[in-house]
Amino acid sequence: MIVKVKVNGAERSADVEPRVLLVDFLRTNLRLTGTHVGCDTSSCGACTVLLDGEPVKSCTLLAVQVEGQSITTVEGLAAGSELTPATETRKRDTSCPVSQRNWSNSWTPISMKMPPLVARKAAAGGRSSH
Repeated sequence: MIVKVKVNGAERSADVEPRVLLVDFLRTNLRLTGTHVGCDTSSCGACTVLLDGEPVKSCTLLAVQVEGQSITTVEGLAAGSELTPATETRKRDTSCPVSQRNWSNSWTPISMKMPPLVARKAAAGGRSSH
């Protein structure tokens, strides 16, 4: 089945089996490896992406469920060599395990450790909505 989505502002598509998880679609089919599978229980947040601007855990969704929607991965939040607000917060968060803090291009704790307002600010490119 062909799945067509907008990922980090670009139209992307790939042929996938209906049972493929969104996290696997992003990592394997689209080669966006900043999204991780960290726990296999959906509690760690390593697989978090923005789906139409809202944080979701990509390990709980099938790729076919997001057909036609817009996805922002951690790669889409990158600002050249500068850290994004999400990444900067993750690096300072010492309650997060070191293995997660040091993942390159990961926003592991965004859904569990960052307030939703900060996550939305990160998705808006660091601009405050106030």
